[in-house]
Amino acid sequence: MIGAQTNIYGLALAGSVCAGVCFQTWVQFHMKRTQFNHTITKHLFQRKLAQNMITIESLIHETIEQETRELIIGLALLQQNDQDNAITSKILKNQAESFLKKHFNISTCQFDIDDCIDKLADLNLLEKDSSFESLKAVPLETARERIKHRTRTEFAFSS
Repeated sequence: MIGAQTNIYGLALAGSVCAGVCFQTWVQFHMKRTQFNHTITKHLFQRKLAQNMITIESLIHETIEQETRELIIGLALLQQNDQDNAITSKILKNQAESFLKKHFNISTCQFDIDDCIDKLADLNLLEKDSSFESLKAVPLETARERIKHRTRTEFAFSS
């Protein structure tokens, strides 16, 4: 009987050791799986943030480019007009839209003339009459000097 009881205790001990090893392996597996999932989630989150930052940066650059194109078209059309005659914003808008349609084959176009005028005025490239209805560009050399001065003051690096 003593031998049989020892055998049962031995089997119980072996079974509990085996169960402990199995439980430890199972816990380690789940811990590693959780850690792996966390690492993957963190990596995907960082990757998504990077993609979103690239998208936002692209949109910002496209917006800046569009506004710059708008400004250049408005200034060029004002420069083409007779320097003695000022034109209205409606005429400038029509000229800009017809220019875009003619040279770039754009079927429908809505040139944002108010934004263009605001930018030109902000850069001090317009000579407005007292009623602010007629538009006239400053001479090209003056415009060049004003833009040059503005870019030097805005992008000056302090040492």
